[in-house]
Amino acid sequence: MSVRVYIGSGTSKNGAPLLVEELSRHLDMDVAGINEHEMRASDAWLKNTSVLVFAGQSVGRFKEALGEEIMAKIKVGVHEGAFDYIGICAGAAFASAKIKYRMKPVNPDKDIVIRNTGLSMFNGLASGPCRSVSPLPFSGGSENLKLITLLDTVHYKPYNVFHWGGPALIPMEPIPASMGRTLSILKSDGTPMSLNVQFGAGRITLCSFHPEIHAGNIHRWAETRFLPDEEAQRLQQLASKLDGTAFVRFLGDAGLAGSTAIKKEAAPAASL
Repeated sequence: MSVRVYIGSGTSKNGAPLLVEELSRHLDMDVAGINEHEMRASDAWLKNTSVLVFAGQSVGRFKEALGEEIMAKIKVGVHEGAFDYIGICAGAAFASAKIKYRMKPVNPDKDIVIRNTGLSMFNGLASGPCRSVSPLPFSGGSENLKLITLLDTVHYKPYNVFHWGGPALIPMEPIPASMGRTLSILKSDGTPMSLNVQFGAGRITLCSFHPEIHAGNIHRWAETRFLPDEEAQRLQQLASKLDGTAFVRFLGDAGLAGSTAIKKEAAPAASL
């Protein structure tokens, strides 16, 4: 079993490698990055991948880099059960049928709303940034990093995670219990923030938030060395409110926490 994390054009240069690092730290299986060049060069990745992961940052750049042929192969591969798909933030939008995003314009007098289509593996609208978390348009800066409180939909126990402009995940029609379910909701108003859906023989897990961010890697994720001290301290203070369960919860939701998949003890996160 192998997990491939897309690290090519359109991804966060810091976030994607850190996601590879966290998956490698927790899972007892092969985890590696993959870019558009490897995907184009050969079909070997289609045979050797069990789970394909897309995270932030830009659906438009994903589509431009991959092209219609590779996107079709991803969709067919999931539908046929060759591999499962995990989408985080922009990766969740990428899997959706429709995408609508409010972006911060260079000219403050003009509103920018991006409308796009995704892979349509999730019959839903990815509307971002989620208004319940970020009323303002997405700028791509550290100011978009917010700590949110979620409730899991089984025990309704609260836990905190970082959110970076991810979308609300709105199904076009009710999801039958046999085809998937909402995994977590915002504690404040019940907005769906993660879900599982079946697509053909494949499994799709979508998260609006970033479960991989923790107190030990927030400085690298947000490149706080380039931020004002006050902003770096704000992010560290928010990270201190994490209880350390977000990533393990995410692995369980994504079906990666089986007895042979997850390491008995993940190495402790390094403090920077």
